[in-house]
Amino acid sequence: MDQEVVKACMQKVIKDLSVNPSQYKILLSIPQNIPIALIGQLLTLALKDAGFQGAAITRQPSLILYAYDVTTGVVVDIGDRLNIVPVIDGYVVESAICSIPYGATQVREALRTTLCSNNKGLYSFQSPIEKLILRYVLEQTSYVPEDYSQEEKTSKEVNVSLDKFDPTPGMPTKFSIDNSRFLCTEGLFRPKKWGLDTKGLHQLVHEAVQMSPIDSRRTLYRNIYLAGGASLMPGLAEKLEQELAAIVPNSIHTQVHISPWRYNAAYLGAQIVASASTFSDSCVSLENLPTFLAHLQSSCF
Repeated sequence: MDQEVVKACMQKVIKDLSVNPSQYKILLSIPQNIPIALIGQLLTLALKDAGFQGAAITRQPSLILYAYDVTTGVVVDIGDRLNIVPVIDGYVVESAICSIPYGATQVREALRTTLCSNNKGLYSFQSPIEKLILRYVLEQTSYVPEDYSQEEKTSKEVNVSLDKFDPTPGMPTKFSIDNSRFLCTEGLFRPKKWGLDTKGLHQLVHEAVQMSPIDSRRTLYRNIYLAGGASLMPGLAEKLEQELAAIVPNSIHTQVHISPWRYNAAYLGAQIVASASTFSDSCVSLENLPTFLAHLQSSCF
């Protein structure tokens, strides 16, 4: 973690909001894979360097469930990383967490490779502007088909206009995209298409549930919640539900829940927590920070 960057971000928030941090308490939302050592550094930055009156830290999976208004479920957070986190009555099942360093990055790279060959090298999608174009094309065209083999036979090319980016003369003003728009997403369920030797999304979710307490598994299977930018791809929830149903007994009902605001689910959950009447009780001040950090080292936060 670059402490100077984090400090600069906090100072910008304080400046933009025109607030006196000594009169406010702050809630920090952190990914599931952030180690305890960094939590201490974040709290020190918030309390000592930024000067907030108090600070609390909550991991994103719990906040995501708050946004869905539930306390039990499997959070499937798909961004540049893939995090699968079972939560039971607000408590994370630590032994069942799955965190893998692939996700949206591989989807983009798979699409980039195809587009580079189709446009004869005019775009490399490496510069900042071209990366924005790639993201735009991905958001406009990519989806997850329920039946990949059938989709390969029936899919048709689609065109994406780049007029909004005002391409320079001689550069393509549109892209024609074939089955690469769903081939790039199939790697989530068939990682070998990305050249990765790992299990598919549905298998990882299944394993996470199986590693959870046996009396909660049925509840977890029917309470799977998507979050993260990559979860916005059309067809993802239906495909995950379909693939899970194929590997669990017929007597078990699987259900994947999605919300139109799932991209910002952690932020919305943080709003709920921070506005609760009990929020102040969960905050730590600069004076009792050493005691809190000592307790944190022996806990399973």
